[in-house]
Amino acid sequence: MNHNEYLETWYPLIVDKGLVGAVKRKIHNLLERGHAESIEKLLELGIGHGQHVRHVKQAVKEYHAIDLQDFLPNGVRKSVIFHQGDAHNLQKFSENSFDRLVATCLIVHLDDPETALKEWRRVVKVGGSIDLWVPCEMGITLRIAQNISTRRKLKQINLDYDSLQWREHRNHFPMIRTLIKDIFKYDQITFSAIPFTRLPWDLQLVRTYRITKIKI
Repeated sequence: MNHNEYLETWYPLIVDKGLVGAVKRKIHNLLERGHAESIEKLLELGIGHGQHVRHVKQAVKEYHAIDLQDFLPNGVRKSVIFHQGDAHNLQKFSENSFDRLVATCLIVHLDDPETALKEWRRVVKVGGSIDLWVPCEMGITLRIAQNISTRRKLKQINLDYDSLQWREHRNHFPMIRTLIKDIFKYDQITFSAIPFTRLPWDLQLVRTYRITKIKI
């Protein structure tokens, strides 16, 4: 089984069900906290099967979405403007195009996260927000959770957890945190975390960052 087959067929069944699914729904809701106002344009990167769009409560006039693969179910497809493409390169969009950008767990997969973050900042308007879901890899709590959940589920269907996880999750938390602090140093950065925000990062499962762009 290749990686695309896994993403298309097995990924939703493994990560959207049971306790793992419950935690992920909590993270999706955390990303949406405080976003009650209506906006003109939103861009979601790495939309996958459309797991996050279902949690967006604010009124969005144009919901744009990008992914390398097209796995969108028909119900989600009706509500988004889908672009098949690479999150590193958003040249089809001009500067200051979007009121909000969302990327759920995408940054750990990217070949060049620094270039991607700079490009994401470019397309967001001054005063707009960038919401990021960043897993706390290689933290202790997350590794324990993965071993008793995802690893076990993959073993049941004879898939190699290490091959799927670590070939794809290239960027670990300390590097991503450093890039965020540097690239958005003139912007407003806040974050929340599961299970608790005040814990050290390696005892957290995931952080959600909200970055408000202050200046061009």
